[in-house]
Amino acid sequence: MLVVPILLASNFESLWLASLLIGLAAAAHQGFSGNKYTLVSDTLPRDAIGSVVGIGGLAGGVGGMLAAE
Repeated sequence: MLVVPILLASNFESLWLASLLIGLAAAAHQGFSGNKYTLVSDTLPRDAIGSVVGIGGLAGGVGGMLAAE
């Protein structure tokens, strides 16, 4: 939920407040990312973790290419 207020960052007149809001959203996103990798290692067998994380990275890369196109 801490990432959602990023939509308000462009409405601030103060550059400092907008920067703090962007920093808060970035920190919340990193916390979520760390939990995502832990979830994979907690729920899957040891020999499948690398493959699942790799497939997730592949999906992110393809999504980035399609978004850039």
